Amino acid sequence: MSNGVKYLLAGIAVVAMGFVTMGLLHPTVKCQTQTEISVPPDFVFNSITDTSLMKQWFNGLQSVKAEIPDKKYILKLIQKDKTMDLVLTYDTLKPNSSCVFSFDSEVYSSDYNLTLSGDSLRTTLHVQTVTRGKNIFLRSMFALSRPYFQQQQDSMFSRFKNVVENNYSFQRK
Repeated sequence: MSNGVKYLLAGIAVVAMGFVTMGLLHPTVKCQTQTEISVPPDFVFNSITDTSLMKQWFNGLQSVKAEIPDKKYILKLIQKDKTMDLVLTYDTLKPNSSCVFSFDSEVYSSDYNLTLSGDSLRTTLHVQTVTRGKNIFLRSMFALSRPYFQQQQDSMFSRFKNVVENNYSFQRK
């Protein structure tokens, strides 16, 4: 084998090892979002836990089926012409103050920690997420995709804010 081919193969091996190492060193992607919503915390909390509203703010959501009401749901998503099932599990619900839940699929899992604070006029919603790929290759890609995850989270909770404010305005009329 010529020296050029050996160096090429060695270079490819080094790049591959570096890629895999990314998944070992950074196994999770963490994102934070803070949103001001012009609605009281009790209405925001009820909207978070109302699975019938999810289709309005969760992109690609086709259906929600309760496996254990108020605890565990199966969500069917369609993204880029592919169907995916997500399991939504509410872990901790503290009315009007916090909500901890997780999404789990074949490819990844995400833990969401939502904290609400505010008064009778507005709510500050603080969202922290941790996402993990289910294998080393996905974790390696996720480590490089943090800006994408942050943009998706910001977009999702911006849509959530719009849905909550529109529903609140509608109910007050």
